[in-house]
Amino acid sequence: LSRQAHTYSLSVVAVRELRVAAVDLRNGLLTAESSQRGYLFSGNEIYLAPFDSAKTAARRQVTELEGDAKRYPEIAPLVGQLSSLVEAKIAEMEETIALKRATRDEDAMDLFLSNRGKALMDQTNLFVTGILETADRLLLEGVAEQTENAGLLRWVSIAGLTAILHLIHQPI
Repeated sequence: LSRQAHTYSLSVVAVRELRVAAVDLRNGLLTAESSQRGYLFSGNEIYLAPFDSAKTAARRQVTELEGDAKRYPEIAPLVGQLSSLVEAKIAEMEETIALKRATRDEDAMDLFLSNRGKALMDQTNLFVTGILETADRLLLEGVAEQTENAGLLRWVSIAGLTAILHLIHQPI
């Protein structure tokens, strides 16, 4: 029962890491998007300071989620789609930035106003939410298993104590 409790504990930690990766992915994309928008609006390169690190972080989290998908097959289809969406979103942001840098402000604004980036981010959010909901379900299942295991451990301990007390009170 102790080994089983340890296994459940490791499982809950792994699911928690899956959840953190999904949240960090979304945060990375939001930071990159905010950086892109600040630059498009102002033309000031200082807004792009977090852009590269944010998109690198988002890509790193996709890679982590791809590894998690091997352990949790129920998220594999979500992660496959999410990976494509993240790359498309990053490409869209890089394209608008490149147009702005090339002083093609009107083209950059046309691309931005096409809402392609928004649609990609909306789709990304749907897939991240799906992964988060799956992770939450897995966490609840893991906690329920740990609770059940703790109950069994308690009953085994009571039974063991009862047996010891019974043996102690046996006449020699």
